[in-house]
Amino acid sequence: MCRTCQGLHYQSQRSSYIEKHITYEKYLLSNYGLQWEYNEYHSLKEHYFEITPEYAYKMRISQLEQDLHLMRLLIGFETKMLKIHLRDMTSLKSDKDKVLYLEQVVKERGQDYALDLVKMLGLSIQFERAVLRSADTSILNDIAICYEPEYAAPISDEGSEPVPHTLKLLRGKEQAIKQEMQALEKEAA
Repeated sequence: MCRTCQGLHYQSQRSSYIEKHITYEKYLLSNYGLQWEYNEYHSLKEHYFEITPEYAYKMRISQLEQDLHLMRLLIGFETKMLKIHLRDMTSLKSDKDKVLYLEQVVKERGQDYALDLVKMLGLSIQFERAVLRSADTSILNDIAICYEPEYAAPISDEGSEPVPHTLKLLRGKEQAIKQEMQALEKEAA
């Protein structure tokens, strides 16, 4: 005979409303890093499940995993954009075209990004000045005096190009997230 004929039920069908609600809360807490799960958990009218240290750990790990995933996507996007801009800049023949292109990059991506692009291409100081001219003049003096880009690791595997400031910041945040995850895992063990 089949399950229906014998009158057998799944355990979830025999659970009370509170038990089902607690199971749902545990599911939401395990996926707390996802925005819709976070919103769903906080929109519940009642919370029957008291958060234990185990679920506090799961919540935080879920958040860190999601942050790490988004950071990696952002780093990939920034790297692709940088390669596109580098390719476009090297394809331009005249200096006037390069200056116009840099002005557009300043409008779209910001002054720091354009200055990093100039430094990566090894362009002369006139391009750096063009970038500074196209930016806000109130900030110009501070940047002109203080700007010294720091480069560390290469973006490409060949090691030929320095890393711009934005990618360096993103990779620093990625490392901080990884370190926090490792610290939480050590603490939980």
